[in-house]
Amino acid sequence: MSQTTTKSKLGARLAAAAAAAAATLLVATTAGCESDRSSMNEFFPTGPRTPHVFAAAHVDAGARTDATLSGAHFDGTRLNALGRERVEAILEDRDPASGPTTVYLSFADTEDTAARGAAVVDHARTLGLDEDDVTFVSGPNPRNTSFTADHMARMKRAESDGEGGSMSGTGFDPGSDKSGGSSGGGGSGGGSNK
Repeated sequence: MSQTTTKSKLGARLAAAAAAAAATLLVATTAGCESDRSSMNEFFPTGPRTPHVFAAAHVDAGARTDATLSGAHFDGTRLNALGRERVEAILEDRDPASGPTTVYLSFADTEDTAARGAAVVDHARTLGLDEDDVTFVSGPNPRNTSFTADHMARMKRAESDGEGGSMSGTGFDPGSDKSGGSSGGGGSGGGSNK
């Protein structure tokens, strides 16, 4: 028998043995996959998770505070999916003792306001509420406005002071000892306050 024939027979036997080992391994690893998955239910809970509950509470609280529907919540005079979700968030956990919930209808075109309000009432009825549980006001929610000047006064300034120094409004000048910060040395004593 020649050496080439021996090598080819040996190679064929090794290939057959490797294929048999791979098949055995495949059967061994997949045989137990369908039996018991109860440990997965313990590791991955099936109910609502705490972050989702927390986020949903914030969505509902924000919707109740804003309580405004705009044109994006309607297709013509009918509530769309976004509008239905918004109405549900506004009316979620409402306190019946506090009276009717006010919903603000803020649209550029006011001719469809009555029909859109009726669509909201219809959806509130599907949620188990009465017509008297929801009132409407045309226009934006007056409690959700603020003056721009108040917000701008709290913003950091982006202009320079004209001398190449610190930004105005930040109150910090890295080259000055007046800021109370350390001008070098790395110690905790810092710079001098003159």
